Amino acid sequence: MHRRANNNLPGRNPQGIVGTGLALAAVLALLLVVALPQLDRTRDETVPELEIQPVGSATLTRIEAIAERITQDGLRWRAGVTGISNLSPEEFQALLGARPPADEPQVMGSPTPLGTSADDLPAQWDWRELGGVTGVRSQGRCGSCWAFSAAAAVEALSLIYEDRELDLSEQHAMDCNYDHYGCDGGWMTSAYRLWRLKGALSEAQVPYTGENDRPCTSGALEPVSFVTTWTSIQGSREALKRALTIAPLAVGIHIYPDFQHYRGGIYEHAGSDPINHAVLLVGWDDEDGVWILKNSWGTGWGERGFARVAYDCCRLGSYAHLVRIPAAVPLRIHHASIGDTLADGEPLAVTAYVSSLVAPLDPASVRLYLDLGDGFEAVSMERLGGDAQQGSYRTRLPALPCGARFRYYIEARDQEGRRLTLPAAGERGPFEARILRTLELAALASGDGWESALPSDDATAGIWEWGLPEATQNASGTIQPGESHTGTGEACFVTGLAAGEDASRNDVDGGVTRLASPRLPLGNLDDAILRFWVWFSNHRGPAPWEDAFRAEASSDDGATWITLYETSRGFAEWRRVSVRLDSLLELTGTFRLRFVVADSLDDSLVEAAIGDIEILTATDASSPVDDEPGGEEPDPEIPEIRERLTLRSGPNPAVAEAELTLALPRTYEVCAQLFDSSGRLVRTLWSGPLPPGVNRLHWNGRCDDGQPAAAGRYWARISAEGHILRRSLTLLR
Repeated sequence: MHRRANNNLPGRNPQGIVGTGLALAAVLALLLVVALPQLDRTRDETVPELEIQPVGSATLTRIEAIAERITQDGLRWRAGVTGISNLSPEEFQALLGARPPADEPQVMGSPTPLGTSADDLPAQWDWRELGGVTGVRSQGRCGSCWAFSAAAAVEALSLIYEDRELDLSEQHAMDCNYDHYGCDGGWMTSAYRLWRLKGALSEAQVPYTGENDRPCTSGALEPVSFVTTWTSIQGSREALKRALTIAPLAVGIHIYPDFQHYRGGIYEHAGSDPINHAVLLVGWDDEDGVWILKNSWGTGWGERGFARVAYDCCRLGSYAHLVRIPAAVPLRIHHASIGDTLADGEPLAVTAYVSSLVAPLDPASVRLYLDLGDGFEAVSMERLGGDAQQGSYRTRLPALPCGARFRYYIEARDQEGRRLTLPAAGERGPFEARILRTLELAALASGDGWESALPSDDATAGIWEWGLPEATQNASGTIQPGESHTGTGEACFVTGLAAGEDASRNDVDGGVTRLASPRLPLGNLDDAILRFWVWFSNHRGPAPWEDAFRAEASSDDGATWITLYETSRGFAEWRRVSVRLDSLLELTGTFRLRFVVADSLDDSLVEAAIGDIEILTATDASSPVDDEPGGEEPDPEIPEIRERLTLRSGPNPAVAEAELTLALPRTYEVCAQLFDSSGRLVRTLWSGPLPPGVNRLHWNGRCDDGQPAAAGRYWARISAEGHILRRSLTLLR
């Protein structure tokens, strides 16, 4: 009766199928074969098909009426055939099994206020992106939403505070609870009581059947988790958000009949009817004014099992509970690492959100440890707001020049002495970043000098153009955007600007279309990062997911090209791509970019757009820029060395081994050595002449005596005929 949905989680804003103004019988045929993928900016992923079942004509008529009302009222959500649209109205009502007990307070107290404003909270929070949500489940035709909501909350806690991915048994909660709850309804606290006294079992131990009146058979089974306690959360928006920064929350909601056919968008419905369903609250988005919830109706409903519901709608968030488990380290620090960043001569703000599941935080313990080249020093972080068990903290780094490197980590404690650092390795493996500047190149700010309709292209339509894009749509959504990423009135590159209302009239057809940049003078840069925004749609036509979008680069004026980025998964929204160029190919005065899109396989709807192209560098602005290929030979009497450091395993720190990359304008006598933090010579990587060009010096992580070097911080010292170059390395084991 019940089948677990796949655990793949969606990215932000997954796209649904539009049901408005359509002959829904025709739409149904499309819905039965379309799978909505999880999208990633760097790779493609295999995604399971949606759980969609055939529906009858009466259901299609109801959905069409809902879609017409959505259009008439100007609402922001989409109706269509979902994985539960085949249920009759009576069967759908049977799914809504939240039954708050009479003695359950809707609001129970409020957290101790240590801050008076919610301005410190981020505008968006999504536990799916933070790795704190397990996969979507399906409760079948049983009103066991209360058990699924409770299980989802405990599973989330295990992910966040124990790094364990559990699949708990909702059937165990139904079979063994002390209140005789089951498919006819129940409440989350009954599951919590059971799991506090007896422990929670896994799905493998007691598989879900969605049936009542089964014997409780858990006596001989070993629990996989326990609940220690739970606390009711004040029903205000700020209180819910603050609790959400600790963990996802099991909450109540009132479900109206049209929610059965929710396919995506921002759901809203007037009314304040009693709670009848239980879900898991996983985040919010102030920009759209929505809560994000995880449901238990399978991945074929909503946005792959999730929904966005407008603030103050449907009593969502009522009876919220923050559950607790006996986690070994019940502290978390949430921080988006700075990475290589533009500073523009201004101090950098560093923000962290700290939470404690059990004991109150020690606000004075939250510190940032900063290394500007002379070792780590503690920097206090200002508390911006929060309550006893969560808060936001900020400090500002000093203004740093372009090319400056810095390292840092963050530490926090609770009032019972538990300590946590982020990253976990602390000083042995901190975050590392450089200060960048934007390279001022006229060709990146306009369409000047770019070429399309190249001799080798064979597309018959949808050729790359520079201008203002014209929006096109079909039944499944937007195919081509109606504005650039920058906004209305700003031009960008688009595959076929003018299209009218016909999505297939000027999309890419018949082959490939390429867009090539003029020469970009990168020859005197030590490093470069390419960033651009891309719109790509290849998934809403008759042959989805086939043709790919590619970004390419050439160091030799277009003689050879390498791929920087490629995807065959359309996403029909603006997404930013960032690529470290100097780690992939040589930076020259004849550097060029190229964007490639095609409809070369089965005919389909393919559109692409590129905007806000920029190149960032840590090379000091005083370095000259080669405007022409080649350039003058360096004066041998005034040797110049351009040094670049990269790590084979990715950003510093490195795991087990590392690589130094040294670029020389002519042959030099070079001595490359590694020293530990005490100044002891660990390894001589090279001693002798090195030729002009790029030289890679590999370190296998061993000392000169062949023994593995200990994890920690090391210094690379490169001596080249009187020039001394130094860089720090952090080695992990």
